[in-house]
Amino acid sequence: MKKLLLLLYAAFLGLCFACEYRPSGEHFEEINPNPEIFAEMKLDPEKDTITVQGNLKVGFSISLPARELFGYQLLLDGHVISEGNSQSGSYYLQSAQYTDGYHTLRLSAITNLGSGSLGDKSGAELIEIYRTWVIYIDNAPPSAVAITSIAPADGQLKVEWQRYTRMGFRQYQVLKSYGNNYSVPVTTIEDNATTSWIDDAYVGGPVTYHIVTYATNSFNGLYSQPASYHYPSPSILEATYTSTNALTIKFSATPFYKNFREYGLTSEPDLYHYTFGISDTVVTFPDPGFGKNFTFKLAAYPRNTNQLPNWHVSFTEKQVAGYGTAWGPFGSQQMLQRPAINQFFTFSNDYFKTIDATTLQVKQSRFINFEQSYLQELNKNVVSEDAQYMYAILKDVLHQLNPVSLQTVATYQFKDLLPHTNYSNISIESVSNTNRLALVARGLFYRDSAFVVDMGQQKVLTKHRSNQFPKVASISPDGGMVRVNNELYKEQSNGSWQQQALPAHDLASLKFHPTKPWYVVVTGNTVRFYATATGALVKTLATEAILDTYDIDGASGYLYGFANNALYIYNTETGALKRKLGNMAPGSAFVYNDKIFAINNRYIPL
Repeated sequence: MKKLLLLLYAAFLGLCFACEYRPSGEHFEEINPNPEIFAEMKLDPEKDTITVQGNLKVGFSISLPARELFGYQLLLDGHVISEGNSQSGSYYLQSAQYTDGYHTLRLSAITNLGSGSLGDKSGAELIEIYRTWVIYIDNAPPSAVAITSIAPADGQLKVEWQRYTRMGFRQYQVLKSYGNNYSVPVTTIEDNATTSWIDDAYVGGPVTYHIVTYATNSFNGLYSQPASYHYPSPSILEATYTSTNALTIKFSATPFYKNFREYGLTSEPDLYHYTFGISDTVVTFPDPGFGKNFTFKLAAYPRNTNQLPNWHVSFTEKQVAGYGTAWGPFGSQQMLQRPAINQFFTFSNDYFKTIDATTLQVKQSRFINFEQSYLQELNKNVVSEDAQYMYAILKDVLHQLNPVSLQTVATYQFKDLLPHTNYSNISIESVSNTNRLALVARGLFYRDSAFVVDMGQQKVLTKHRSNQFPKVASISPDGGMVRVNNELYKEQSNGSWQQQALPAHDLASLKFHPTKPWYVVVTGNTVRFYATATGALVKTLATEAILDTYDIDGASGYLYGFANNALYIYNTETGALKRKLGNMAPGSAFVYNDKIFAINNRYIPL
């Protein structure tokens, strides 16, 4: 115990008499509290923004010259996904575990401060070094882009769409369709940044586009919703006739001047005109012909017509009425003019009709649907020139009709009228003002016959056989002369019928005058009129052209005929050419009194 107390006392004295130490500063050094740090962090793939689809192996490396790595952490959106203390490594990122969209990837490293202090050397002073990248996860199914605009652009049409922002872009394909037609590819674009296309073939009309996107992760193309555009195609605005019957047509223009090549205005069979100026929208045709309505087609042609299938002709159609006053239509297969009662008779599959020749209004109508089985070459209805007798075949029975009311006044069985019963394909050809009926029939073994039947007596007056069918048979209005094919017979005072001597070419053109006791023949440019009673030549008439077909109007007495696609009208009293109309097809018109009628269309003054 005494030794311990002595030791403490000695220590106390040493403290009391110890030397005081005062530092001189010669061995101290100022330390930079913010030393410059050299470090490098790399990521593989080496991009600031990394797009991930599916799984991706992410490699990283950390370089810290003159420093010690104490550890690293790889964080995605603040959550540690990998950590360790090596200077390089990798991580297998399974992007399906995360939502689609943008994420932040952070690589963080812990190292010493590098200040050189005792704390730094002892590992008490540490610093965190980090770098961030943007991760874009795109695992949703590929989606189509949308068309954003279709609009005119400097004389052409521009189509614009959204850019494809997903992974794996390969190409855009533009599809185009007109109206209800199927779509066809018109261009392919491999630059993802190109999101517009100029249609250099559009000049008007309805058009629809699709943008098809092809991506590496999609087996099929990705079709946008259809987008349509419609600028009205050039169309006919007005059609007028001049005093000389020239037809002037005005139409609208296309504004797509860079795409335009020409307009084509056409109507069958021989009206057509092409204009090459975009503002040349007025076309005049010389007299296109009377008696026709026209269906005009107006087409605008683009310049690149050789670039199929990008080329399309946009056209519109318009009905243009012929000139003259409208009348009809009456749907007639036959039309007979009877000036004795100023009336037209029309016959169709469904109706008999009578029409007032002045007012052109229907006076009477009779429904006969399915009562007549028409053969194209057979005639089933006749009316006498004085409109006193009218006959029709209805359901294989001969009916006598009242020409005013169209009602049946008597019926006849052909077996009671003709000498034999085995006839088929009976055709009634004409009836005289004396109630004599000319008809033809096919018998057994094709022994065809023509008959003249006195309907008042119900008696066959004459019969003529021929090897031809159907026969051409007609009877003169007075009932005393009949033509059967190329033979002419005249009734004699004793009741017999004698063949008249006329050249065959004359007989082929023979017609009976509707109101005078004449028959008419055409030979070349000469028309001859003969008396039916004596056969004497009454008069002649010279024609400008050889008439292919002709007829005589009973109201005016004019002879009219067709030749060389023209209608000629002659005054039979003077022989003068009354009128000539060009562009007239044979049978397209008839003359009645003071008018020229186009069948079921229009009429003009004579």
